[in-house]
Amino acid sequence: MAILSGALELPLTTLAQAWSELDAVQLTQGEGIAHDLVRDSVLAAMPPPARQALNLALARQLAQHDDVAPHRLAAHWEGAGVWPQAHVAWCAAARQARLAGRLEAWEDLLDRAQAAAGQAGDEAAQFDARCQGLSARMLRLGAESVLETLHRWLIREKHPARRSRLQAMLGDALLLQIRPVQALAAGDKAMALAEPASPEWFEATVLTGRALAMAGRTAEAIGRLQSAHQNMPGFTEPLRALRAKAALANALHLARRHVEALHWQSMAVADAREWGDATEFAQLLSNQAALAAQIGDSRLAYQASAEARRRYLAMGVDSDKSQTNAIYLARQMAQRGRLNEAVSLLEDVIEASAARSSPEIGLIAVAALAGVSLWLGDASRIERLSLRLSQIAIDRVMPAIQVTLLLTRLRLARHQGAALDEDLRRLEALGRTEPELRLTPRIYREWADWEPDETALATLEALIAECGQRKAHGAARSLELLWLERAVARGDPGLLTRARRVQREWPRGLLAGTYPPAAWWTLARVMEGGGDHEGAVRCHERARRWLQTARLPGAGAGIREGFLNGNPINRLVLGPLDSP
Repeated sequence: MAILSGALELPLTTLAQAWSELDAVQLTQGEGIAHDLVRDSVLAAMPPPARQALNLALARQLAQHDDVAPHRLAAHWEGAGVWPQAHVAWCAAARQARLAGRLEAWEDLLDRAQAAAGQAGDEAAQFDARCQGLSARMLRLGAESVLETLHRWLIREKHPARRSRLQAMLGDALLLQIRPVQALAAGDKAMALAEPASPEWFEATVLTGRALAMAGRTAEAIGRLQSAHQNMPGFTEPLRALRAKAALANALHLARRHVEALHWQSMAVADAREWGDATEFAQLLSNQAALAAQIGDSRLAYQASAEARRRYLAMGVDSDKSQTNAIYLARQMAQRGRLNEAVSLLEDVIEASAARSSPEIGLIAVAALAGVSLWLGDASRIERLSLRLSQIAIDRVMPAIQVTLLLTRLRLARHQGAALDEDLRRLEALGRTEPELRLTPRIYREWADWEPDETALATLEALIAECGQRKAHGAARSLELLWLERAVARGDPGLLTRARRVQREWPRGLLAGTYPPAAWWTLARVMEGGGDHEGAVRCHERARRWLQTARLPGAGAGIREGFLNGNPINRLVLGPLDSP
């Protein structure tokens, strides 16, 4: 009432009397209009000059109150035709929507902001709002939703700084699709177009650092990202700085510098939490889940990926990033025995990746689903996935995905008793050209199966020591379980102390691909062979209990019977402790 009184230049008593008369005929209700139709009819009946004057008076009054929602203020500035202020207010409303995680509203409000900037004749502000709106769409719907628009804008745009920003956005989209070589090319173009120490230069530097890291050139990536931090322009927005921290965390992680990586990632998460930025917080949580999964911190990986998914769903996000997070969550669910949920999530990701033309993410999901299917012993699904993976042109994807697909195909072929020679030759060749990939703990956990005992045991020992030094304790435990499995199969003595240590530290986490019944079965065999029969029985019982309580896709006795008998490890666990 006070705002309306000031806008109409009427005493409050006079306004209150008029308002009560409107209330009596049910045109108003409390301090609001009874229905939107009433308001719209009244405004439509007003002459345009009068309507514009009313909006101007209301905007001026509202602008004096800090607690007024910016979208209300923006609507009145727009109605008054005061376009510069309308643009500012629509941007403020868009920022509020972003902070709250209302992504569709964020995009819509940025459309209003760019339209207002256009009316004001402010080309720079209009371009900025358009770019922000496209970023909002990419986060919500994925890279495929913006690529055509970006290419079209790049053809039309001639201004170097704006072209640099568009090239950086194109690089972001390509990274979401796991296409680092193309993203790096876009980053190089963005750098060439940017003025030194400009916002565009900073964005291009961070982008190229991210692309280099994903391409496996981690030393260059870290150097570039550290330089960006040290030479960060004073005008750099907090959000840009936060994303740069997350980029450096990822590069450090890929270089297996896990303690430093978690330090930078934790700072970024804390910043987003402090600012109340729901949108950025969800993305950083999914990044944190990925980092935690790679070092075997399964508790943090599960908590972060589950919370990120909850937030993504609440925000209406269905993008490359949310689908990648779903893969990490599915792996954690599978390890917890929630195999039904893991299968459902991964099938959803595969379907979504096909719809949005994100083949790399779909391939990673297929590999993950194949791993869960082997745990389930699901013969029909294993056959379907084997056929699908056999038709993939592996040489066309980046090496990290190549090795994942090769190892998955080898595991499926071994389960089915099929030929292995060709893929083994490819794996050996990849090991020669990409030696660092072989020594990545989560990859070598599967790679070791295809190497002789002496080579595998020596490599595992070296990686266990390295993981311990780098505080990747869960990864070290998973590799030690594999070492114990190989050593006990050979009849090596003196394994009991190591088995007891792994059992004691198990609750701290494992790599997601470690099958719990197989791990407990290995510990049981080592303890039985070392004379600790009671310890062996306890481990054997843990393995059986996991099988008995696992939640399976589908219902009925036949499903569980297939699970218990279709996986060779499950058959061993259900047998006597002295099974070979």
